[in-house]
Amino acid sequence: ASRLLMGDLPYRDWASHHTPGSYFLTALYFLFVGNSNWASRSLMAVVSSLTGVVLQAISQRFVRGPARYLPWVLWTCTGIFEKPGLNYHWFGTLSSCLTLYCVALWSQPQETASRRVQWATGMCAALSSWMIQSNGLSSLLMIVLVWIRLRPPGLSRVIAGYVATQLVLWLPWMGYWPQVWQNHFDVLKTHIQFNTQGYSW
Repeated sequence: ASRLLMGDLPYRDWASHHTPGSYFLTALYFLFVGNSNWASRSLMAVVSSLTGVVLQAISQRFVRGPARYLPWVLWTCTGIFEKPGLNYHWFGTLSSCLTLYCVALWSQPQETASRRVQWATGMCAALSSWMIQSNGLSSLLMIVLVWIRLRPPGLSRVIAGYVATQLVLWLPWMGYWPQVWQNHFDVLKTHIQFNTQGYSW
């Protein structure tokens, strides 16, 4: 984010193994509040708070009684958010939660006719992919599994929203496709060897 503010660009001026969405959103935040420890920590607080709001919105729609506050309490009070230590994790989690909210709406009979929900589902999945590849994959899996299980209408709009958003987000990198491919796909061959162990407590 700091290098973006100095005029550098990922792929052109430095290699990036993560898709660049979080860099740009962080740079935009730094543009207004400066680049400091306080700026980084306050950004984490803002993104964490927004994620909590989205989780509560999901819970309000699908959980009844006092238990509907449990996801928000777990999110805000148990340190779950401390696990992801870097900004692409923060934004990836937020965008995945937005995708989950949209997919959940899309799966509901009273919402399936809404074209806005269908477009937003695809757009949020594309945004997740722009933040970090693994969150993008999990967002696509949400869409695929819900469609396989429930067959909600409007899949073509979901796909169109995804493709159109991807094209807009990646348009500035059209001249750097070899570097993008190398950074995000070729490098996985070396990265996968470090992912052989599952997470533990």
